[in-house]
Amino acid sequence: LAVFYPYPVGTLAVPAAIAAVVLVAFTALAIREFPRRPYLATGWLWYLVTLLPVIGLVQVGAQERADRYTYLPSIGILLALVWGVAEAAAKWSRARIAIGAAVCGACFVLTWLQIGVWRDSVSLYRHAIAATSGNYVARFNLALVLEARGESAEAAAQLRDTVSERPLYAPAHAELGQLEAKLGRPELGLSELETAIRLNPDLADAHIGLGTVLGSLGRIDDAARELSAGVRLQPNNADAHFNLGNALAQEGKLGEAANEFAAAARLKPDDAEARFNLGIALARLGRLDEAIAQLSAAVQLRPGFTEARQALDDAVTLKRGKS
Repeated sequence: LAVFYPYPVGTLAVPAAIAAVVLVAFTALAIREFPRRPYLATGWLWYLVTLLPVIGLVQVGAQERADRYTYLPSIGILLALVWGVAEAAAKWSRARIAIGAAVCGACFVLTWLQIGVWRDSVSLYRHAIAATSGNYVARFNLALVLEARGESAEAAAQLRDTVSERPLYAPAHAELGQLEAKLGRPELGLSELETAIRLNPDLADAHIGLGTVLGSLGRIDDAARELSAGVRLQPNNADAHFNLGNALAQEGKLGEAANEFAAAARLKPDDAEARFNLGIALARLGRLDEAIAQLSAAVQLRPGFTEARQALDDAVTLKRGKS
């Protein structure tokens, strides 16, 4: 069992033909045995009818199938199986008890093993990768968890496997690009991020990541363009507004930069860096009262923020000099 089963790539003609033969054979057997064993037809038809809505005639999501889709249909299979075993062991009451006990014991063991798989996200996704093939979603999610835990090198390795298994999966290219840049390989990062945007021009994370990497390389105009696209696609992303503000400030567009820092501070009120940068931009624009308010807020949010405290003192001194 796996948390996600990827939809297979390529033709499914042979598996579909085999499945059709099996379906016809089981249906014919159930009909033939109906007079003597009606439970076979009942169980089999229960299985077919309840499975029909979720077999993918209309594909929903990226999964080929899901364990949850089999909960109700399995009742039909179990009905036929239990009645069949009961009939076969009708003459041996002790055997029936032994079989029932063995099945319960097996279910207990399997459940115990499956609970272990769900210990944490890492164990869950690693198991899904081992239990399936080409599971790009499990690899991608595993990489995100590993990156959050600070295991960047292994996260990057999982992302490389992800894009190898599913080259058209734009989010993996975007995440790999940002991680490559973080690991000191900005050129590789740029390549992956550009690939992500080519695959999905509306992927906000790719534009934001590309803009951030370009900014770190000193390509400010290009960075501002990509970050602007990211903000347009994801207007509630405080970090995107903050990074765009930095790029605009480096271009000398202080009014626009102040607007972006203000948006970042509004979306993330406890961000001392956003308030500090906003205060600096406002001070350079001559809006000292607003600058002092923002710098004061930055110092309150982070009492040890020496740069903000110094900028606040400078702004207060400058205001007194003007008055």
